[in-house]
Amino acid sequence: MDYIKRNPDDVNAQADIINSKAKRIKSQLKDFNNIGFVEGKILLTKGSCKAQPNKRPSCRGVSIYGLTEFSELLDLNCPRRFDENTVNAVCQKTALPLQKGKKEI
Repeated sequence: MDYIKRNPDDVNAQADIINSKAKRIKSQLKDFNNIGFVEGKILLTKGSCKAQPNKRPSCRGVSIYGLTEFSELLDLNCPRRFDENTVNAVCQKTALPLQKGKKEI
């Protein structure tokens, strides 16, 4: 949380970038009616950001998580929302094209 307080301009700029990316991803998924809202999230990899229940820090609508909260960020404890076919279709739709000269792994 110290970083967020000390660098509000940087955090705001990164939140704007994430929101823009989330909107682009959502527009690519317009054919999928069951996707819903695409939420932007920030993972702080240094320091801590342990939030109290129902008091998640956010910046411009982007939720902020500390490194120890990665399971909450990824919703690992939530029930499965999409079947494997939907996940694969979304991955195919949002995958970046392979750059010329690069080999697929």
